[in-house]
Amino acid sequence: CPFHVDVLDFQTKMANCNYNAAFKTFRNAVGFPDIVAALCPEYCASACPRGELDRSVQLSLLEKTCVAKATKKDPTDYNVLIKPRKIAVIGAGISGLACALRLTQKKYDVTIYEKSDRLGGELWDLMPSEIFLGDIERQLQFEKYALHLNTEVKSIDQIRDQGFEAVYAATGKGGLDFGAMDQENGHCVMDGGIAVFAGGSLRGKDPIRALADGLDMAWSIEVFLKTGRLEYPGE
Repeated sequence: CPFHVDVLDFQTKMANCNYNAAFKTFRNAVGFPDIVAALCPEYCASACPRGELDRSVQLSLLEKTCVAKATKKDPTDYNVLIKPRKIAVIGAGISGLACALRLTQKKYDVTIYEKSDRLGGELWDLMPSEIFLGDIERQLQFEKYALHLNTEVKSIDQIRDQGFEAVYAATGKGGLDFGAMDQENGHCVMDGGIAVFAGGSLRGKDPIRALADGLDMAWSIEVFLKTGRLEYPGE
């Protein structure tokens, strides 16, 4: 599982029909639970030992049931001051939004740049918009961030004077990587004092792994902000 979901905890809560608690476990791991439940291809099925007896546990059905039956789906609203550390996310597809979600939950100052006029990226081609737009709105409803649609960032110099300390390039398949791809420490590079990380479908990942990549990049960015180290997450 690219999200490292605590499957045993999730299954136990589902078995006890404790759908709200199971939803919280699931959401805390995946960021956008409705999107993941709809698209998850069950990577875990091939590793499930139950498959040696009859068939693997169908986690995707449990996930779909969980999001359908949970009645308390709003995240907790924490009244915490914004940290004065600025991060830019370039690309408002699922990977960029996942990174922005995690960073805003930690109360960092996040700005999202999107060259098109809408959020979601390739999700528009994969599922009904009311599902993913509703999930995005719900999970980000209490978070503060700046969003610039119809704004294409073509170089780091374009945003250099905005005070950003880190950038996540989530520009999608064939998008700009700003020099971050295939570097010694992973897909990350220092550009004039700004840490630039690249991930998601820019690296050829499918939507679910791209989403997980965005969550992981938030961790890498926080490590950089706290320690000054470029630490790219392993596969």
